[in-house]
Amino acid sequence: MTIGTVESQSDLRNEPTIDSEAVRLWERTVLRCDYLFSNSRKVQESLESEYRLSSAVVPTGVDSHFFYPCESCLPAIRPKVLFVGSLRPFKQPNLILDLATRFPSADFRLAGEGQMKEELSQRISDERLSNVSLLGSIDAAALREQYRTSDIFIFPSTWEGSPKVILEAAACGLPVIARKNYEPETVIDGVTGYLVSSDAQLFARTEELLNRTELRCQFGAAGRKHSQDFDWDVITRKWEGIFERLCPRTRGA
Repeated sequence: MTIGTVESQSDLRNEPTIDSEAVRLWERTVLRCDYLFSNSRKVQESLESEYRLSSAVVPTGVDSHFFYPCESCLPAIRPKVLFVGSLRPFKQPNLILDLATRFPSADFRLAGEGQMKEELSQRISDERLSNVSLLGSIDAAALREQYRTSDIFIFPSTWEGSPKVILEAAACGLPVIARKNYEPETVIDGVTGYLVSSDAQLFARTEELLNRTELRCQFGAAGRKHSQDFDWDVITRKWEGIFERLCPRTRGA
């Protein structure tokens, strides 16, 4: 018996940064499992649509004991906005630089590596964006510190499953702005942050949160509470139940 987990949309052939060999390997391994589990309803729907394969949903988890907020939510003289992810086109890190241009009174930090790093570095230099920092790849403890010392988490990626960085940010008490198109269940629109449908909405919601400290704190507290529904203690129990149901079938076969 083999169990596979699906953590992205299944239209991999439509994403140009994923080469054909990687797609073939995914199809030869994950899709041939006896049981499949998707990490969100949207991923489940994509798998059904692309391959006519059914799956159950078990969300991605977060260690809310490791990722936790600062004790106080004090007004920031210069609000800090954080992006975490690979620097690839579909993640749209270039929009963080657009935001930095629009809002020079805030600081923007990008954690991650990828093929767009040189392009982003050049643009920062050309446009003299002194309020942008490229942090590169950082370890878990340093990443936690970035979450805990930021005020807003922005994730403008257009092609995702259920990104763990959204949960990590929420667990650290950050309001989250993410895309609506992959319907992340880890963000409750208007409660823990905002789900946006366009760049214009992304800019507008960012401006709103930059200008409203109390709303940032309100969303952050709600996000922390919501993230605990996805704590690994909760998700592990779901997996334990699954294995307990499946293993007797295997032994009796």
